[in-house]
Amino acid sequence: MNRSFVKNNALRFAALTAVAGMAGFSQAATKTWDGGGADDFINTAANWVGDVNPNLTAGSGTNADDWVFTGSTRLTPTINVVPGNLANNVTFDANAGAFTLTVSTGTNFAAFGSTAGSPASTAGNFTNNSTNVQTLSGNFASRFGTVNANTGAFVINGEWILGNTGVSGSTGTNAQDGRTNTFTGSNNVTIHAQLTSVGRLLKQGTGTLFLDNDANDYSGTTRIEQGAVQISVPNALGTYGAPVSRGTTVAGNANSFGRLELASGTNAGIAFSASETLTLEARQGAAATAPHLVNVSGNNIWQAPITLTTGGSEYTIVSSGGSLNISGSITDGLAGVRNIYFDGAANGEVSGGLLATNPSTANLFTVTKNGTGTWTFSGSNTFNGALTVNAGKLVISNFNNTSGAVTVNGQPIEVPPMAVAP
Repeated sequence: MNRSFVKNNALRFAALTAVAGMAGFSQAATKTWDGGGADDFINTAANWVGDVNPNLTAGSGTNADDWVFTGSTRLTPTINVVPGNLANNVTFDANAGAFTLTVSTGTNFAAFGSTAGSPASTAGNFTNNSTNVQTLSGNFASRFGTVNANTGAFVINGEWILGNTGVSGSTGTNAQDGRTNTFTGSNNVTIHAQLTSVGRLLKQGTGTLFLDNDANDYSGTTRIEQGAVQISVPNALGTYGAPVSRGTTVAGNANSFGRLELASGTNAGIAFSASETLTLEARQGAAATAPHLVNVSGNNIWQAPITLTTGGSEYTIVSSGGSLNISGSITDGLAGVRNIYFDGAANGEVSGGLLATNPSTANLFTVTKNGTGTWTFSGSNTFNGALTVNAGKLVISNFNNTSGAVTVNGQPIEVPPMAVAP
């Protein structure tokens, strides 16, 4: 992406915000698309109910309008003008056909979400209340918005500037994690687009967010609270030289059921980025057994470090298809008892080691093998709590030492020659 362009536009938005604060903003009006014009352009008045264009000059002291798309006439509206704020929120209502909203070739990006309003952080939303799939194609920037696949799915192509934020060196709401785009809903969102800038990505809702663009270079935090984020290319979760990526966190405690899913796409397997640190927040209560990390398909390698943090005491990693090799270390440096579970019908391996970095008689790191698949511990492990095999097979092929009890309720632990049993 053209980072200098994004930075310049971030500065332009800051200036527009200042103007807005002095001039005051009116409330957004709602404009509904009826496709009655002779072309697909958004600035053709006849395409809107009442033959009146939405406000297409927002950002110069006037609030943007909300857009509603309905019906099945002119399903390919084209954004051919790009003011400072194009629209406040965009809704595809229950009667909407399968639209493709396109930013025309030659424009830089279409910005959604006003620079003012009450509050500005609620603007820039895209909502699909139709059962039809809605497609956004081109270069889009949502200031604080939520993409809600409420009744039907979304597909996003082109480029998506997370939070319409700046680049390295920006401050305030343009700084790293300064703004958040949330992806939610009970249906799926597929982003083929390049995700860029320093904004934060938040996954909520029970649907799945699919990320498959290896050019993603956003550096803000990816946080998964509900549903799934499924990645199928090495850099799906972003990569950025400066500032360094803030990594991915799978939320914990008693109310978060989200998970990161690994899939191989059209490949036999993927070696996922070694620079995208994965943090697993511990779970408890109703969410205690909900998996944090799931290998869905392909013979994949997770290369980055995995860090365990607070929120409860339970962590679960599952291989449900293909095979998963975790070559990054899994580290517990916490106080208290922490329990990690390896599960699934497919096979997995931990070659990076299960490390207890704050061990004591009170600080225990326990390991349990569940599921019918085979898990292999081939790294040098220092976990110090109980080791339990409830189902399937556990193979220990490298140094392993624990002072905890060893319980085998499934197949016997397999210890090849030269390995050290617990």
